[in-house]
Amino acid sequence: MNSKRKLYCLILIFISLTFSSIHIHLDLGGINLKDNKNRFKLSNINPSNSHLLWKFTPNDLEDEYLCTIDMSSDGNYIVIGSYEPIPPYGGYIYILNNTSSEPEWSHYTGSNGKLRARTVAISADSNFIVAGCENGKIFLINRSNNFGFWSYLANGEVNVVAISDKGSYLIVRDRTGKIYLFNNSNSNPLWTYNTNSVIRDVAISSDGNYMVVSNQNGNIYLFNKTSSIPMWIFSAGNYVPDVAISFDGNFLVAGSGDQNIFLFSKSNSTPLWLYNMTSSCNVDISSDGTYIVARPSNTDKGIKVFSRFNSTPIWTSNISNEFYAISISSDGNYIAATNTNFNVYFFDRSNSSPIWHYTCATWALREVHLSARGEYLALIESRSALLFEMGYEDEVNNNGFENLIPFGNYFIIIFLFSVVYIAKNKMRKVKI
Repeated sequence: MNSKRKLYCLILIFISLTFSSIHIHLDLGGINLKDNKNRFKLSNINPSNSHLLWKFTPNDLEDEYLCTIDMSSDGNYIVIGSYEPIPPYGGYIYILNNTSSEPEWSHYTGSNGKLRARTVAISADSNFIVAGCENGKIFLINRSNNFGFWSYLANGEVNVVAISDKGSYLIVRDRTGKIYLFNNSNSNPLWTYNTNSVIRDVAISSDGNYMVVSNQNGNIYLFNKTSSIPMWIFSAGNYVPDVAISFDGNFLVAGSGDQNIFLFSKSNSTPLWLYNMTSSCNVDISSDGTYIVARPSNTDKGIKVFSRFNSTPIWTSNISNEFYAISISSDGNYIAATNTNFNVYFFDRSNSSPIWHYTCATWALREVHLSARGEYLALIESRSALLFEMGYEDEVNNNGFENLIPFGNYFIIIFLFSVVYIAKNKMRKVKI
């Protein structure tokens, strides 16, 4: 075998080994399938399979109301905050998993009328939980480390909190107009900022790099975690009750008291677009910032779904009765909404008619949350919390990702052919 042939064979072997290793890497999950939306359909909801997994009601039914709930990205863990409407006016934090209505852990936040747990949030990975109380006390609970926690006392009542996906950063607001940014390793704030007005809402990007804050004076603030000086401030002209931010912080949406929805890019304070509702509204945004859902706060009955590329709604629901709470799955495929007619509705993004609904026992449906892919739905029904499994099924897109895997087999064939070719040439040189 001459030197040129040897060189060609070595090149073929190198190419085949390289692409075969790529093939193996792909096969073993070297690419994050959750982020590869064009190649994989992540979720397929079959409403006929939807069912109530559990209903949690505290033991002291007459003396405790549930007021806030949140759920981890995968729907495996749920955190709930409660308060006692009669003396001693205390509150609890409960942590449950999706297999049982029996709490894994609970903590009495205290009594004297000022320690009721008013707001909770759980990190996407479920390892950290933050809770805020009426007296300004903040708890950070480490679920993965024996439920150890630290606490911090803010200047006033804490009733809005947000936490990054891995729990590394949390942002908290108190009613005096002050916000606090923490790292989970220390109860001393990284920084604080005073807006000089009651803060209405806060949200944080998945990586914790960006925070959006709104206040009663109508200001919207965007912060980077590295500085307490806002990146920009926008004046909406009226109070802003609700804000949301995409996972990377590139897009943020706000609903104002003067009936406007604003969509922003993080790069500047000029809205990409605005849409005028008939009342103030609540908003939510998909993880990648592509889809926005909005709920008017009065008898304008229709929730609206938008694309970030256009201020014209994709659709408006035609369901009667005022809606109370909304949530969009991280992948943007599903929407949940509760209304004052005791119902919770579940929508596919492509259709304004719900694909499922459930009638609750009471109208006090304070909050609703969807897991990242919409396979779990959690809500508060006055004195109880409900968790539903939404008939989720994995579905592979046959025109996509898996077609890449057989592609690597061609290079394995080239590799084997090269080995056989070299072996034959070596055998020819062997003298019998």
